[in-house]
Amino acid sequence: MSSIAISNKGGFGLRGGFWNRFGVVFIKAPIETVSLALSDLFEAKCDCNLSLKAVAKIDRETSRSSNKRFLFQYLGHDWTVWWAFATEEIAFTLSCLLETKSFVLTYSGTSDWTEVKIFECDCFIEHYIFGFDDLEPEIKIGKDAMGYDAFFIETVQNIYYPNLRIPLPPSYRHIFCSSIRDLSEKEVNDILASSSDEFGLLNDICKFHNLYFPDCSEILLYCDHSEEYLSLDFNIKRIDCVELPESAYYWDNKLSVPKKVANFMYR
Repeated sequence: MSSIAISNKGGFGLRGGFWNRFGVVFIKAPIETVSLALSDLFEAKCDCNLSLKAVAKIDRETSRSSNKRFLFQYLGHDWTVWWAFATEEIAFTLSCLLETKSFVLTYSGTSDWTEVKIFECDCFIEHYIFGFDDLEPEIKIGKDAMGYDAFFIETVQNIYYPNLRIPLPPSYRHIFCSSIRDLSEKEVNDILASSSDEFGLLNDICKFHNLYFPDCSEILLYCDHSEEYLSLDFNIKRIDCVELPESAYYWDNKLSVPKKVANFMYR
C-alpha cells in the first residue's frame, strides 16, 4: 500500500466490520497538538513519535483493558485519528479549546445503532443516528427525541442481506440533523439509494468534512505480530501512544478542565 493511496482517500472506508462496543474520535489538528492537549487537559501520559517496532512492543505488552491507545495521522490528511472508545466530552473539549472540528462515532452491538456527533469550536454542528428498526417506516421517532431546531431529516432505507440466516428487521432508519447545510429528503434518499450498503450517508458526511475513516487494514489494531504494521510505514506521518487516567472518562472528575467548556456542554 503506497502513501499516495491513503493520502488521496476520503469518506467512509471501513469495510472490516464494527466491534461489539466500538468508538473512534477524529480531531482536525496536527497529532502533536492533539497529544499535547490530552496531556495538559486530561493528564494523559504520552509516548510520542513512535517507531513501528515501538508500537508493536507496546501492543504486545498492553492488554485490551488498558487505557493505552494509539493516535496517528496519515500523510496528506488534516485529521488526527484516535482509535479508542473515548467520550464525546473529551472530543468537544478538544474542538472547543483548539478551535477546530471533532468527529465522534460510537456503535453499540447490543442495539445495532450507530451515532455520529460533529463539533466545531463550541458548536454541535451535525448529528447522525442510524440502525435497524422494527417500527413501520411512517412512524417517526427522531425529532421529538433529539429536540433540535436545526435542519432535520428522518428517512427509512430498505436493506436486504440474502446470506444471513437470522432475519433482521426490514428497515434501516436514518436520522440526520445539521446546522451548517440543508440536505433535502430527496437528496438524502438519493445518497442512500446510490450506495450498496447502509453506509452511504456516513460516507457522504465524511467526504463533506474532508475526513477519511480508514479500513481495518489501515489502522493500528491490537495484534501480536509487528509485521502487520509494516505496510503502514510510509502512510503515517506520526504515531503516539496516549494513556488517559480513569477519571478522564467522567465529566464530573477532578481534572482541571476549563470551566468554560463545562458551561458549553450544559448550556
